[in-house]
Amino acid sequence: MSDRERLEGLKVYLENTFTNDNYEITLCETIGVPRKEYEWLIQQAEEKQNLEARVKELESAALFTHNMQADRIKELEKAQQNTSKLNLLNRIDNIRSKVSSLEEQNKRYKQCLEEVLEEAYVEAGLNPFDDTQLEPWIATRIKKELKGESE
Repeated sequence: MSDRERLEGLKVYLENTFTNDNYEITLCETIGVPRKEYEWLIQQAEEKQNLEARVKELESAALFTHNMQADRIKELEKAQQNTSKLNLLNRIDNIRSKVSSLEEQNKRYKQCLEEVLEEAYVEAGLNPFDDTQLEPWIATRIKKELKGESE
């Protein structure tokens, strides 16, 4: 028998037992509990049932809220990971772009140095295919340029 069924049984018993004042007094003296006390106990039991139902509602709401918050936290963590990945990918793209730019710059410098070397052999009057040393001529030329004695 459930608590609610017991409570309903007590209510019925109370209504059927205490029908008139004389009988009530006699029965209360025999039992030792006045009708008002029975009514108070029934009221307390009903209040307890109402509070238990409210507690279940609040527990359910709290669990729902907790689950919603947990889901939101997971969403935020995933968004943060995606943002971190996106930032990392952007940084990688920037680095790749800089590397590409530096590679292009190095190609231009190499081409320029090759042209300068070719012109240096021509200006020095040296043959690039024999074992003639170009370095002394380059060193002399650089020193003259630094002193401001260009040809």
